[in-house]
Amino acid sequence: MTETVQRAPWLLPVGWMVVIFALSALPGQAVNEVSGGVLGFNHLDKVAHGAVYAVLGWLWLRTLQQSGRWPLPKALALAIIISAAYGATDEWHQYFVPDRCCSLTDWIADTTGAVLGAAAYYGHDTIRRRKTN
Repeated sequence: MTETVQRAPWLLPVGWMVVIFALSALPGQAVNEVSGGVLGFNHLDKVAHGAVYAVLGWLWLRTLQQSGRWPLPKALALAIIISAAYGATDEWHQYFVPDRCCSLTDWIADTTGAVLGAAAYYGHDTIRRRKTN
C-alpha cells in the first residue's frame, strides 16, 4: 500500500473525494438515520462538512507539496482551490439527491474546513522542516 501511494500520491486525496461523493449520494433521510438526527441539530452538519473537508485540504496539500513541483505557499493555495472547487461540485451533486439540497452555507463550511486542514498541514510541515534542519 505504501509503495502504491508513493508511486501515485494523488490516490489518497482522490480516494477521499470518492468517499465524500458516496456520502453525498446518501438521501437526506438516510443521513438523519445514520447520525441519529444529530447532524440536523444546532448546525452540527456544518462541523461535519468542515471536518471532512479539513481532511481533504490536508491530503491535497501533502500530495502537492511532496510532488516537489510547487513551493509550499503555492501548494497551499492550490490545495485550497481544489478542495473548495470540489466542495462546490459536491453541493451541486446534492441538488439531485432525494431530500438533500445545494447549500451555500455548506460550501462555506467545506471551504473553511479545507483552509483549516491545509493550514494545519502547512504548520505541521513547517515545524517538521525546522526540526530536521
